[in-house]
Amino acid sequence: MLDELGLSSSLELMHRKGFEWAQTVYGLRVLGMLHGHARCLGVGSGHEAILYWLANHVGDVTATDLYEGEWALQGALEGDPDVLLDPSKYAPFDYRQDRLRFLRMDGRHLEFDDDSFDIVFSLGSIEHFGGNQAAAQAMREKARVCRPHGVVVVATELILNDRQHAEFFTIDELREHIVAASGMKLIQPPRFEIPGYALRHPCIMPEETHRTPHLILDFEGVVTTSVIFFLRHE
Repeated sequence: MLDELGLSSSLELMHRKGFEWAQTVYGLRVLGMLHGHARCLGVGSGHEAILYWLANHVGDVTATDLYEGEWALQGALEGDPDVLLDPSKYAPFDYRQDRLRFLRMDGRHLEFDDDSFDIVFSLGSIEHFGGNQAAAQAMREKARVCRPHGVVVVATELILNDRQHAEFFTIDELREHIVAASGMKLIQPPRFEIPGYALRHPCIMPEETHRTPHLILDFEGVVTTSVIFFLRHE
């Protein structure tokens, strides 16, 4: 699975983004959601490789993001607006171009009809939508556009210590603003098991942005990692 996404299986090179992509693909496979008739929506998805992978495995994929500001101009340039004009420029491998489109859109106000998609996903972006209430609004929007029996996948930042952060989530905040706000059923509770080595050796941000393994991050004393949820729209 990692090979399919262009990722390394080496522990030394492991990155949270690879975890998020691999877990999304694995979960959707287990749930039987990857088929030729499935409609998929990425929210705050930039031009990540998983979009191109999904285009080869489902009926169609719509990627949405603001494609402006910090994520377009800095860091990994995950939201470069050039993708709106030339999606193939960012393709990590061959993909079915007729099954993937990119649209500029605010994840808190999705411009789609109710019950439009079988799969809705947001990986490492909802924490940047403007705080807990904005995240809750984005979850309600995801649930609205997801069809009955469809699946919503959300990966975000879990705070591991007793600190607070304006963008990241404690376990209680995740329960309230991600799971409960969606009104959907949590398919399986996440398992909060973290390798001891990773906890003892977090990447100090932003100085060690590119250090691997990139699993636990320290933002001025706020220690976080990725957590992923699968929710069913009943």
